[in-house]
Amino acid sequence: MPHYDYACNHCGFHQQDVYQSIHDEPHKKCPKCKNNTYERLISGGLAVFVSQDASTIGQLADRNAKKNRSKLSEDAAKKLESEPQKEDKSYIRKINKMTPKQRHKWIMEGD
Repeated sequence: MPHYDYACNHCGFHQQDVYQSIHDEPHKKCPKCKNNTYERLISGGLAVFVSQDASTIGQLADRNAKKNRSKLSEDAAKKLESEPQKEDKSYIRKINKMTPKQRHKWIMEGD
């Protein structure tokens, strides 16, 4: 069952986490001043919004790959696109040898 926040426009009374069904009508009468100026507040809820900033390791890796690819010459970039990609797992050994601080830096900045 969802919960809502309410506020009175007359006396300023504020109530959080009022549980009620989504099908119920919003409360109108303020429990403190008894005026009909009690309104349900709109909040962001628990949704996750994706921004320009990377928030996962995969997003960071994609961003760093794009950033590093733009540094390549046009010939090198074309060669990379035309060659079949071999899965290079040597980075795993490299990561396992890093300290936590080095891993964090590597994830955030790339090579």
